[in-house]
Amino acid sequence: MFFVAGLVHTAYGALIDELIAGAKKEGVIELYAPSTLTPQGAQRLGEAFNKQYGLNLKLNFSPSGSMTRDVGKIVGIAATGQPQEWDVMLVHDGGHATL
Repeated sequence: MFFVAGLVHTAYGALIDELIAGAKKEGVIELYAPSTLTPQGAQRLGEAFNKQYGLNLKLNFSPSGSMTRDVGKIVGIAATGQPQEWDVMLVHDGGHATL
């Protein structure tokens, strides 16, 4: 069991390293989240992310207008193989059922 846990930890660390490298290259995170997060909350979230991972990324906050509609849109885009509009989606509980 320890051996398997070690492999998972190594794979997870490599994935995080790849994500951080990609984020540094891109320089911007497109964030979709409930409008209740507010621009100020999104800014604080971005600052914490930058601090945690030693980055200096700009965070673009897109507040949800209709999360049910937008989650459906993402599912449709994924089905066609097109790139997504947002890098990160914070989805409420009801949105998870649609996904």
